[in-house]
Amino acid sequence: MTQAMSLSQGQRLVQTQQLSVQQMQAMKLLQSTSLELVQEIRQRMELNPVIELHNPMEVLAGNPLEGAQERLASEKDRQLDALEHDETLRSQIFADSYDSDSSLDIERSSTWTSDDEEKRQFFFNSQIAPVSLQEQLTEQLRERVPDSQSPLFRAGLEVLGNLDDKGLLKATDEELAAGAQVDLQTAQEAVRIVQKFDPAGIGGRTPRELLLLQLDRANEHGDIAYEIVDSHLEELARNRLPQIAKALDVDLEEVQEAVERIRQLNPSPASGLAGTPTPTVVPDVIVRRGPDGSWNVRLNDIAFPSVTLNHEYEQMHKEKSLPKEARPWLTEKVEEARGLVNNLDFRRTTIGKIAEAIVALQLDFFEKGESALKPLVQATVAERVGVHETTVSRAIANKYMDTPWGVFEFQHFFSRGFVRQGNEEATDGEGKEEVSSRTIRLRIREMVENEDPVHPLSDQAMADRLAAEGIKVARRTVMKYREAEGIRGTSIRRKFG
Repeated sequence: MTQAMSLSQGQRLVQTQQLSVQQMQAMKLLQSTSLELVQEIRQRMELNPVIELHNPMEVLAGNPLEGAQERLASEKDRQLDALEHDETLRSQIFADSYDSDSSLDIERSSTWTSDDEEKRQFFFNSQIAPVSLQEQLTEQLRERVPDSQSPLFRAGLEVLGNLDDKGLLKATDEELAAGAQVDLQTAQEAVRIVQKFDPAGIGGRTPRELLLLQLDRANEHGDIAYEIVDSHLEELARNRLPQIAKALDVDLEEVQEAVERIRQLNPSPASGLAGTPTPTVVPDVIVRRGPDGSWNVRLNDIAFPSVTLNHEYEQMHKEKSLPKEARPWLTEKVEEARGLVNNLDFRRTTIGKIAEAIVALQLDFFEKGESALKPLVQATVAERVGVHETTVSRAIANKYMDTPWGVFEFQHFFSRGFVRQGNEEATDGEGKEEVSSRTIRLRIREMVENEDPVHPLSDQAMADRLAAEGIKVARRTVMKYREAEGIRGTSIRRKFG
């Protein structure tokens, strides 16, 4: 038995929402950083002579305005980044440290004068291109192997070409010989030459060899520090100092001194050699307390390019004498330019309103500092501003706010949180206070900084202390936040008296 299949045609009305070209452009510009925004505008200017850009944003590559200070966000890389591909061990020999200069006081001007342009040109004319890692090492190779046509020089170049950005050699002797088309002995000699380059440690194939090269250069071969790196690196990573002392038949104090020496070594000797300039963070918004005590939110004019319509083209478009065949083209360009101006105004207004909402909702932060940061989600700001949550997400992407406590990404002010129960018998929210996850992370760091180093606090102990303060946080959550702060585990933090 077969079933008959019938085909029929019909019409059905389905309502869908599609973004116009104008709306899509507005969303793209909203999400762009200031530098990306200028690049986008300049690309449009090449195709549309009606668009004019004022206060050009090349200043974002530096800050030539007189009286301005760069905020250099420096962060030391996690130091043993390649310890035998073991992330846990890598993070346990060298402590992370983060230092940032949060001071930033940008002088702003609503007009771009000839003096400003002269300063800008002087700034860029005075910049020197940074010398790359390869160039610096190649120069050292020329000093040691003057004959650039020799197989040894060729092998040396092959070695340099196989160094990673930390200075580790990522090729075997056989691979180097094949790549340079030299014999194995020549390749091995080239490796020995490169391993004598500055800074010490360049050319080691493993973190262990890299550290040993540095100790060799300091004439510390055979010292306790050398023996620890050579034979007890894993025990060191796990802070098993008594076991190391027993294995080397030395006092614990001698091991501790050797460990301090090891921590002075550089696990990434090439990281600071490339001469790459540190990028300058230019805030989009500046927040300062006014004379009346209220908080003022100002958009940083440097970060918001001004676009207008070319006056001559705009006037030409209004003239009736404009040739008929030219009008459609000019009309299209004028409308495109007006659309760009409107979208830039939308971007400026939206970022400003979001910044004002953040300040209002995080007022305690601006009054008291980092520890007073409250939980905040993007939906709350979106509701306050009157836009969709996705609009807030786009607007805060890679945007910065200059506050009295430093320069922070907009995203820094958003976090989930916990409830601090101030009164165990309180009901209907009474006696409860919201605490941000960032505040808890700071509290964990504070507890670790003040702990007894001989008896460091476990994750459970810190969770218990937080609970005693009215904040119920699981041990695993404490561990997650501790690791996010770059704080090592209890066994690694323990000091031996």
